[in-house]
Amino acid sequence: MSRFKKTSLLLTVFLLVFSVRFLAAQEKSKTPEYRHGFDFYLINGVAFAYQYRLSEKKTVRIYVDLSGGIGGQNSEGDSEYRSPSDTTKQKADSDSKSDNQSITISPHFFYQIFQRNIVKIHVGAGPIFSFSRSWSKNNSTYTKSEKSEHYSDKSSWWQIAGGLNFLAKTEANLFKTVYMFAQINTAVLYRYKKARYDSKNNNEPTTYRYERRYRTTEKGWNLGLNRIRVGLSVYF
Repeated sequence: MSRFKKTSLLLTVFLLVFSVRFLAAQEKSKTPEYRHGFDFYLINGVAFAYQYRLSEKKTVRIYVDLSGGIGGQNSEGDSEYRSPSDTTKQKADSDSKSDNQSITISPHFFYQIFQRNIVKIHVGAGPIFSFSRSWSKNNSTYTKSEKSEHYSDKSSWWQIAGGLNFLAKTEANLFKTVYMFAQINTAVLYRYKKARYDSKNNNEPTTYRYERRYRTTEKGWNLGLNRIRVGLSVYF
């Protein structure tokens, strides 16, 4: 990382810490009526967060996003080609499988900067950590005029990332302890990713065979603005 990027990151952290301490010093501590709460994200991904209100304006929260899936597919088909001199039939079979998982954790501090009627606006920041992986495999066989071609493809990757997360959240009161919220965040992340890809072809009878392998490593800093997340907050 260049000296300029290091200096900018350190300056950002310093200003963030100074601002939070200054705002906290200006506020007179008040005991909130409801200290605990959960945020449930319903649009642009499913996630949840637990929050604890230190006072009417200060809240600490831990955000957790878990996602993943397992998939599989089998297919079989026949095709026929006709010409005046030749009729050719071809059969195709394929089998594919895949799975992926990811987890993101971000503890952070929120401070309320605006309140009017039923609307509240909070800003916050904190560290963020994530791990994700993906794997897929596909086998295909093509049979034509008693000749078979077999193809096999495998791909996988995993990634870890960590950095600082900056958030803005707007809440609108629906009922006494239920709020609808919209949240947007930007994160400064260092990412490390490794990926691999393997492909081969085995023909019967053997006319040609090949095997390909790719290995890649990606790493570096990234500044990204995430999508707007919408959900419900429940306090108790």
